[in-house]
Amino acid sequence: MHFLVNYPRDEYIYRVLCFPACSRRDLIVERTLELIKEGFIYLLETGQVIHGVRVLGKGYSSVIVVAYHARHGLGVLKIRRTDSRRDDLSREAEAMMRASGSGVTPRLYMYSRDYLFRELVDPVTCRSLEDLLTDLFRTGDMDGVKQVIYEVLVALNRLDSIRIDHTELNRPGNHVFICPDGVKIIDWESARRSVKPSNLSSFISYLLYRFRYSGELISRLGLEREKILRLLRRYKAEYSLEALGEIIDAMHLV
Repeated sequence: MHFLVNYPRDEYIYRVLCFPACSRRDLIVERTLELIKEGFIYLLETGQVIHGVRVLGKGYSSVIVVAYHARHGLGVLKIRRTDSRRDDLSREAEAMMRASGSGVTPRLYMYSRDYLFRELVDPVTCRSLEDLLTDLFRTGDMDGVKQVIYEVLVALNRLDSIRIDHTELNRPGNHVFICPDGVKIIDWESARRSVKPSNLSSFISYLLYRFRYSGELISRLGLEREKILRLLRRYKAEYSLEALGEIIDAMHLV
């Protein structure tokens, strides 16, 4: 634990709040005092080592750590990188709020131009989609594979229906998690409003072409790529439950 009140003597706090580097020494003071004022107590050093500092991850515009807040408890704190081309993180927060009606976003607690604080996706009870599907294929659990894909398609249809495009689900990687309370999607910094969102179609494209077990998936489920792609074109014209049902039937998920 790295208590924020110790920031003058804590190298970890300095490295995180000034990631990847600070040209102004007073920036660490400004950022730390803002977090303390907003109720943050400490940063938790966990995750992977990136540029010599242990964090949950990093993006083009932020570095991500676990933090403890006086009211909200443990959560994920995204801090704007000092070399970010974006001048604030409010766009990502607003995208999360717009997408919250779909049920796929972690709870957003608070945000400012320099940080975003959200619910922690529990690493014990939640599994990344890619890791879970890989394990199910390795153990030959095709019923489990079908159930997971079905749940994700239903969730992405809800997201498509409110016309929010995450834009990165053609490579879901660690963006999509399967949790006890449903599908959760993180990393909304590139999300946008769209009259033609591609969440579900991007995910199916990943399954058919980029997933490491794509060939086995197609073979074991008896999938016809051209038929599914044709149904996706119809789906994107209306995003209806009927069109979703036709895709689910064509993929033999039920």
